[in-house]
Amino acid sequence: MKRKRKPDKYILLVYLEQYYKGDSVKKEIYSKLSNDLWSINFEGSIIRSTNSERCKDEFNDIIETKRYSYFIVDKKNERETKEIVKFITGNDIEVIDLNVQNKVYDIDRLIIFKINNEIKESSNNYLSYTILCMLLDAGINHCIYSDRDGEINKKLDIRMKNKEDNRNSALGFRRDLGHVLRSSWESDFARILNYLNIEWDYEKEGFELDSKYIQGYYIPDFFLDNNIIIEIKGFWDDESRKKVRCFKEQYNNYKLLLIDSDMMITLWKLYSNKIEGWESKGISNKNEKLPVVGITIANRKKYVDNIEIGEEVYLKRELDNKYDVNAIQVLDLNGNLLGYISAEWAVIYSYKLELGMKYTAVVTKKEQKVMIIDIKRINIEEDIIYKFLKEKDK
Repeated sequence: MKRKRKPDKYILLVYLEQYYKGDSVKKEIYSKLSNDLWSINFEGSIIRSTNSERCKDEFNDIIETKRYSYFIVDKKNERETKEIVKFITGNDIEVIDLNVQNKVYDIDRLIIFKINNEIKESSNNYLSYTILCMLLDAGINHCIYSDRDGEINKKLDIRMKNKEDNRNSALGFRRDLGHVLRSSWESDFARILNYLNIEWDYEKEGFELDSKYIQGYYIPDFFLDNNIIIEIKGFWDDESRKKVRCFKEQYNNYKLLLIDSDMMITLWKLYSNKIEGWESKGISNKNEKLPVVGITIANRKKYVDNIEIGEEVYLKRELDNKYDVNAIQVLDLNGNLLGYISAEWAVIYSYKLELGMKYTAVVTKKEQKVMIIDIKRINIEEDIIYKFLKEKDK
């Protein structure tokens, strides 16, 4: 009779450790539990500090000059984890069951699996990094350790979704789409494309970015025919804005179209009741705080000085600006120029103004070189979307 594998207490400890971060109650529970665990005599071990014969028996294809990563996740997340890994690597993974049970942390079993850690060409990142990012987005807690050149690194890198990150990313495998997608918005947008019989690929290619304000890789969401790329955004952080700006500057042979809450709210209204499997329960457009620059120029400063906090201004697209193709003027109610929306935000809002979206804009802050305005779309009753997303008469 084959002896059941027993867990290494260290594996259980490092896995449980991720549950108490930022939670004093859970931390106290964990501290007591960890003391109890160290008093238990576990047999067997998965983690080894060197490439011992026993380790070779358990992972018998460890080879020098190769790089591997090992992930530990909860057994109840096995199916979704396998789907994510297969989506990234194209291969099924073999998992080892760890006989771990803990009622306090709602753990019935753990699993461990190994990844041949190669560079993923589309993003220039190791596969393990791409996998852990998707696991984080999916809200799947896990820990990871590495083996490089046959030496197993005992230091485990514990990964857990930041509790302050309130994004509802909902990453996972969508069976109706046959894809892993990162959010409910992306999934619903893919369903719209299918409904309209528009062919698409998802995150199929990465682009190297190299500018004075950002370096790295950008992987857009959707690829359509005729070099059309779609980026879906639930919110615009600093990195996202810089990537979009840099991509548009470097890769002008592609047409990058942006969709955020200002357009997604209309797509939800038009399609949520028509498409089976629609996920998003409701969408509202949000306020954004935009910086206005160029306010110190002499012929503008006198008007800026007269503007009060809480006063309304308005936006106007400047199509013939020779310095910025996305230029957006900020004017007072008398039509006097106060400044321009900063370049990285102008990339996002220029297309919206061109499509006919209208905004309220109120001054919320004035500093020496910049003014902050709070804006929100006001004509949401108008169904403003890209032409190719409009349903043709059937």
